Order: sequence, then C-alpha cells, then structure tokens
Amino acid sequence: MASLTNDPRLNSLLVKIPAFANATSIAALGGGLTNINYRVDTSTNTYVMRVSDTATSLLGIDREKERVNTGRAHQSGVGAAVIDSLPDENVLVISWINAKTLHADEIKSQPEILKRIASSLRLLHSGPSFQGSFHFPTIRKNYLKTVV
Repeated sequence: MASLTNDPRLNSLLVKIPAFANATSIAALGGGLTNINYRVDTSTNTYVMRVSDTATSLLGIDREKERVNTGRAHQSGVGAAVIDSLPDENVLVISWINAKTLHADEIKSQPEILKRIASSLRLLHSGPSFQGSFHFPTIRKNYLKTVV
C-alpha cells in the first residue's frame, strides 16, 4: 500500500489491517474525546478506524469490552460491523454507516425519528447481552478520584 499520510505511526497501523490493503484515501473525522477517528476508503468499501489514547484506561474504558459490545450491537441489527482490531495499539476498525448525526431540534421537529430510535433501542435490548456494566454514578465518583 502506498503511504496515504505523512504520519509514520498512522501509516504503520494502516499496513497491519488487511482490509486496508487497497486503501485509496484516509481522512480524520471530527469528534472523539478519547479517540482519533479516521474514514478510510478502499476501492471496494469505506471504514472507520478508531485509534484510542492509551491513557483512557485512567477513565475506566475497557477497549476489549468495547470491541465485543460493538460486535454485539451489530449482531442485534443496530450497529456497524467490527472488521478488525489491533488491541496492542488500541485500534478498532468498523464498517462505515452512511448516515448523519442527529440533533435535538431534528428529533423535536420530526416525530418519526423518535419512533426509529425507540425501535433501534428495542432491537439492541433484544440482542446479545453486553459485557460489563455502566453505572454512571459510580463512574463519576471514580473520575473524581482520578482528578483529585
């Protein structure tokens, strides 16, 4: 694969992922507090590659559970497919979903969107159980201990 970026670390990650063997472009995506997300286009598909900061373990983020649960969300019919991962480098590759981010005003003005969200949540909850748990009051207390 020809080098698509001037970033040696990013290039070293790209060559480790077989799906990117025929990559044609890569572009950083916005957002992501603990990740840098990239859109990677190949001659046949589009993917999202998430590169996580290793310090996110301080926030209690378990990247292996995240990978497993992303796959389970896909199995339930509501999430992107897990394509590959590089656990030692904190990289997750998922399929691209051609969609747009919803905003509160759209949900308020288009009631059918809320119905679609509810339907997706029912699908998710009827699918395979997720690993681990997420109890925000406990996480918030742990975050406070980390920063104090």
